Amino acid sequence: MKSFNLLEWALGHRSLLWFFMVVFLVAGTMSYLALGREEDPSFTITTMVINAQWPGASAEEVSRQVTERIEKKVEALPQLDYSRSLTVAGQTTIFVNIGDTTKARDFKST
Repeated sequence: MKSFNLLEWALGHRSLLWFFMVVFLVAGTMSYLALGREEDPSFTITTMVINAQWPGASAEEVSRQVTERIEKKVEALPQLDYSRSLTVAGQTTIFVNIGDTTKARDFKST
């Protein structure tokens, strides 16, 4: 019994293969053009991460000179839920969480 040889079949049916390639190309192009494009996502990310680096500075220096100043500015935001910070030697990371009831349009820059 002779097994099915796909290459031999394809060489014998070239016009059918070209037809399917064109159909798939047109269908793929039409599908790509019909994809939805949304500039801004429909959900609001409620956590901002602020990361500042000061190479060579101690943790106390970074906390006093950088972290505390940023936290004071962030506390002035009316949408602020809470913030937390992590300070190590030469680097600080501040996580700013905003309230869940805040709308996305309140964060767009003008």
